[in-house]
Amino acid sequence: MSQPVLQFESGAASASRDNLARRTAHGFVWLMAQTVGSKIVGMGGQVILAWLLTPDDFGLWGSASIVMGFSGLIQQAGLRETLIHRQRTYHLWANTAFWMSVGLGLLGAFLIEPKDPLPIEKADGDFVFVLNDGAHGYTFNGKSFPATDPLVAKLGQKIRIRFMNEGMMIHPMHLHGMHMTVIAKDGWPVPAPWKCDTLNVAPGERWDVIVNCNNPGTWAFHCHILPHAESAMGMFGMVTALVVQK
Repeated sequence: MSQPVLQFESGAASASRDNLARRTAHGFVWLMAQTVGSKIVGMGGQVILAWLLTPDDFGLWGSASIVMGFSGLIQQAGLRETLIHRQRTYHLWANTAFWMSVGLGLLGAFLIEPKDPLPIEKADGDFVFVLNDGAHGYTFNGKSFPATDPLVAKLGQKIRIRFMNEGMMIHPMHLHGMHMTVIAKDGWPVPAPWKCDTLNVAPGERWDVIVNCNNPGTWAFHCHILPHAESAMGMFGMVTALVVQK
């Protein structure tokens, strides 16, 4: 004889399960909205950051594609501090995104000329050399040989070269064919200018030199730590030339 079976159905338990399912669905939707929203905001921020950090001729979308490759570092750096709180006492040099841009060669010099320059400072041409050894390799102004730009002057002209080492290594700059006259360090005139053909430029240093272009020809100009300038495959990296035209 079969035993009777009593069945109970709790309306409260059913309602609890429905409530849990509804909350789970709402939580999942909210999580997806946050994820997608953060990606959209991050993309917009990267485009804005690329626009702020790169030169006009580089192209906005080209700049954005480079910065997007380092999206994790960009998020850690904090777009909020970079773009919104720039007016506060935030130390930009500690910003990861800023250092990324320096390593990629996206950095230039801001020059303030004296109203009355010293006679030794007067020159027919002015060149800036930003030295770097970061994510982009060994570079002059963000480019490695053979993409580096040569210095061009006419015979008899005097040119000024400003070295800025934004890398992490020392770079002894060596000029063939002529000597350099050192006239300033870190923006301050040196008390006694001196002549050399190799000048050590340490990280963070700025040196100004004058070159009297009195020897026609094409003269190599490179870092004299040779692994920074040549390999078994030939010249590369921190190599350019001074072209003195007749």
